Amino acid sequence: MGFSHYRTQAVVLASQDRGEADRIFHLYTKDFGKLRAWAISERKITSKLRGGLEPWGHSEVEFIEGRNRKIIVDTASLHRYQAIRNNIEKIRCAGRVVSALDSLCKEEIPEQHIWFFLLHVLQILDTEEREQWDFELVYFYFLWNIFSLLGYQPFLEACKNCKRAVDLEKTYFFFSEGGILCRDCTKKKNIARALSQKIAIELSPFLLQTMRALTNQKMGENNLNAISMASQERSLLEELSSRYTAQLSVYSYES
Repeated sequence: MGFSHYRTQAVVLASQDRGEADRIFHLYTKDFGKLRAWAISERKITSKLRGGLEPWGHSEVEFIEGRNRKIIVDTASLHRYQAIRNNIEKIRCAGRVVSALDSLCKEEIPEQHIWFFLLHVLQILDTEEREQWDFELVYFYFLWNIFSLLGYQPFLEACKNCKRAVDLEKTYFFFSEGGILCRDCTKKKNIARALSQKIAIELSPFLLQTMRALTNQKMGENNLNAISMASQERSLLEELSSRYTAQLSVYSYES
């Protein structure tokens, strides 16, 4: 009985060593979504697969569908993103991008809009040459748009419950609601308890408007570079992003 052969483009999300020389790769592919596939003896110096499966590299991958697993039989590097590899901040950002995608995506669900957005963000990192550039914002731009592309678009333009406009003076993002609540809807909740239990977080007007800007997929590099955040606002955005990612990761594997 023959094996089915498949060929697709892929970006490496993660890898894990197995046995003496094997490696399991987590890939996000153009045609199949996220996949896990084995590369037999890939860690040997003589392996023909070496060099074609680099972290967050864009490659062409051929694999066969075995009885219990997918096995990579051939690879060819299409884009190494060398400019990313030459900059430690870009490396850190690219690593966070693929790690977030790996944690949020289910396997074998083709999503070409995610595929092309992933390539778009890697291209931003690879081509941006300005010294004064906030690469961390590129990660947040990727992350909050991936939430939307996966069907978890945060409600940031109006109250999640009543759909009315919100008062920008003081706004709260509720993780269970997946968005912000207006003053009246917030009064129905014990906000002190919600904050202490970390199921809500207060947003300043600036942070809310920054998040609204970051969730615009058409935002270009120049608009990203125009955003300037104080350290306190950045810490809040990091906390908000981490907690929302953790919650959605649970949803992803429970559904």
